[in-house]
Amino acid sequence: GELVTVNLEDIEEGKLSWTGEDGEAVTVDVSEAESGTVKIESSDGEGFQLTTGAAVTEDRPDWAPVYPGTEPEDLGSMTTDDSVHGSFSLETADSVAEVRDFYAEALKKAGFEVNVNTFSSGGQEGAMINASNDAEHRSVVIMIGREDGENTKAGVTFTEENR
Repeated sequence: GELVTVNLEDIEEGKLSWTGEDGEAVTVDVSEAESGTVKIESSDGEGFQLTTGAAVTEDRPDWAPVYPGTEPEDLGSMTTDDSVHGSFSLETADSVAEVRDFYAEALKKAGFEVNVNTFSSGGQEGAMINASNDAEHRSVVIMIGREDGENTKAGVTFTEENR
């Protein structure tokens, strides 16, 4: 029920901006959409950036490691003024234990406090790793699973807060 004004010249440049009756302006910038980046920002400076695909590989921090011999898939990240959140998945023929041990050790070496939970039932096995580095305001959660006859799959999510 609110009237907004849109600038059509901005649309040609891959940006959609509008100003509400309260004077608040919002800009959606898809000019870099081919690389997987979309930016949304309001006139008060608040906003975030969503990134998917190959562009996330460049943004993925070193402290969120990729299991050796795998290529991250389903890449995604969101950046705000306060934090960076991201995720990716991977698949390997290696065992759950190998993947679990790699991540637990790599994160410990990077200064994270690591908690590991494992399970095994009815032909399925898995592990969940929760890791945090309070000094750096970082956290990583990794879900690892495997069903009989299938490859091991892992989902990695990471967060870094700007304080």
